This record gives sequence, C-alpha cells and structure tokens, in this order.
Amino acid sequence: MGDPDVAIDGEDRAVRTALFDGPGLWFLSVVRARSASAFPAVRVSVDDDPPLIVTLPLPDRGRFLVRTRAERLALAFHAGDTASVAVEHVGLRNLTGLLHWRRKDLRLRGEIAPGVTVMPLFWADGGESRELAAGLRLLDRWGFGLGTRSFQETAALFDPAPEGRPARVAGTPRFGIVLHLYYADLWPEIRARLGEIGVPFDLVVTTPPENAALGARVAADFPGAEIRIMENRGRDIGPFIELLGEGRFDSWPLFLKIHGKRSGEAGPRSILGDAWRKASFDDLFGTDARVEAIVGRFAAAPRLGMIGPARFRIPGGPVTMRRPFGLNEAATLALAHRMGVPPAAFRLDFFAGTMFWGRPEALAPLKELGLRLADFPAGAGPEDGALQHAVERILAASVARAGMRVEDVPPRHVRRAWHGR
Repeated sequence: MGDPDVAIDGEDRAVRTALFDGPGLWFLSVVRARSASAFPAVRVSVDDDPPLIVTLPLPDRGRFLVRTRAERLALAFHAGDTASVAVEHVGLRNLTGLLHWRRKDLRLRGEIAPGVTVMPLFWADGGESRELAAGLRLLDRWGFGLGTRSFQETAALFDPAPEGRPARVAGTPRFGIVLHLYYADLWPEIRARLGEIGVPFDLVVTTPPENAALGARVAADFPGAEIRIMENRGRDIGPFIELLGEGRFDSWPLFLKIHGKRSGEAGPRSILGDAWRKASFDDLFGTDARVEAIVGRFAAAPRLGMIGPARFRIPGGPVTMRRPFGLNEAATLALAHRMGVPPAAFRLDFFAGTMFWGRPEALAPLKELGLRLADFPAGAGPEDGALQHAVERILAASVARAGMRVEDVPPRHVRRAWHGR
C-alpha cells in the first residue's frame, strides 16, 4: 500500500496510499485506526501537479465517492491514522445504491483539488458515520463545507488543544480581554491561545460558582487576572452585561470579548461548536500581526466602534440562516426602541457567537438600558428566544446609536496554501 515515509503536514511517517488509475467515478473505503483523529490530514497528488495537504472527515469506517478528471490520483493517509484503505471503480451494479447515497450526501461533497471532488457516503452506514454526516451538514450551513477555505485552511480547526504555558508579557496593558468560561476543560486551549498574544493586556474571566477552582489555575497562568464568579445566567451575554453595567470596561481604550463557545459536548453539534470557537479565535487574535492590525485600525478610525469576524456576520457573510431574527424579533426591536432606534430604522447586523473587539463608548447606549445579570434566565436557558439572544442582535445598533460604525475582519487562512474558495 504505497509510499513509505512521505511528508504529510510536515511529518515524515509511513503512509497508506489510495491510487485512482484514470478519470471517472471511484469508491474509496477507509477504516480509521483506533484513537486516530476524525479529521486526518491527507496528501493529494494529481498527475504531475505539486501535492496538496487537505483534511478529510473520517468516521470509524468511512466511504467516499471520488470523481476525478486526472489520469493519476493518489490520496496518502498516515498509516497511524488508518487501518486500511481500498479503492473500487464504480460500475453498473453500484448505480442503484449510488442514486440513494447521492440524495442523502450530495450537500457534503467538496472539491479537494483541481478536478477532484469527494463526497462522503456516510448516511447509509448508520452509527458514528451518520452522526458525523449530520455534523458536516451543520458545518456546511455555517460556511465550513468540505471544499471551502474555512474548512481546509483555518489553523487548528480540528487539531487537539495546544500545550504549553503562556509567556509573560510585561508593560502597560493596551486593551482588555473579557473571557466567559463555562466549560472549564477548555482552559488549556484558551490559555495557549491567549499566551500567543505578544503584547500586554488585562484579563477578566467570568465563570459560574461550580468552576470556583478555575480561578487558581487562571491566576497561575496570568498573574493579575481578575476572576469573577457569577451566577450562571444568560450564557456569555449575562456576565458581559453585568461587567458593562459596572463600568468595568471604562478604563480600557479597547476590549476583546470571547468565550468558550460550544454547541454541545457530544454529537453532531459539538463539531460545529469547536469549529466556530477556534475559527473565531483565529480571526480575532490568531497572530500578533492580526492583533496589531485590528488595534491599529481602531487607532486610525476614531468612529470605528466594533470589529468582528466576517464569516460569522449576519446577514451578509457566508453563514446562511433562514430566520436570522430567530424567535427574537419582538424582543430585539423593543430593546432597540428603548435605545432610541425605532423599529422602522432598525437594521439587523450581528456577529453570531458574540465574539468581537469594541470600544467601551460604543456600547454606552446599551449600558444606559440598565440591564444586569439578574435580568437573564437562570442556567443555560432556551436555545433561542431568551434575553441574551435579543441583546446579541442589538450590539451593532448600540454602536450606530453612539455615532460609530461596525466593520469585520476577513478569515485568517494560514495552515497551508490551498486551491479552494
């Protein structure tokens, strides 16, 4: 089974190679090795073109329909990621089943190299395969389809959490970071990401009472960080509004609001939550250069009030929501009206996931509403239709009411050069 010791993603390791000898339709069957990642890196070689490194989703046993125009196509998997790979040309006897699979899986297909389209055939296999397919459909709806740059190039989108302690950066803080962390097990990942920021900043962490022990861990990594234990209300929005009402941001020229975003601890939605969180972090503070560019943009534009990730801006970004107001239209318009924005003048504009950079004064109209943590529903609350969802949708209206504007920052694609959109 093919090339020993071939570099995939910078590592020289033994590989298993699937060879496709000629154009047409092919079945690819892969058995994932036990404990291997569900999103392994694969080296794609098309004829004599330079190879590409792509990510493929892989349940414990995965089948794919591969369409290629190439005379020779090779997909090389790390041997440690796979127990076996097999290739079969699609013949007449496969057509009946293929039509069924295409109806179920068509949305999951993506072009992974010029002239090479891959479609996971997961729905027919049940179990983990069907669960992964459901997760991939959610990713596609949020702009992370298999053949997109967001899926293929976003750094560490499906990688395990980085390790290591943050570096100590001395000096006068240039901005504040407000982190709400409900899922304490995400702290190592977030600690590593914050530790990559090469300029001094203030850090405020809010977390519910059951995570009280988290404070010591945060303080050990970031001496001087402020830990606020708050009742679990309003998800990440409730604690943020409490801090805003207290005036905690007023001493900072800028702040960055982030949180340990998850869409579920298991199942299909967990894939979406991990991608959503990591992509937001990447876009907003993924490198020192990106942080400097965003801070510099605020310095150059005094009327700029907020910057968020373009790929999660609704409407107008790649994310498609059939009902962007959700169950929140009446509550959103009522809050906006209280800020002095009548319903006829309101324009929906928000960053899904509510992670962004902002000026404290841009949220002064929202602060004047007098909302506090106790106004939000206890616990996680409903998935939609709660006060936190309405507040999420009026943040940009507050910026506009303050006489400022909202901008977005494009995705940071850094993992590797890739041909897709």
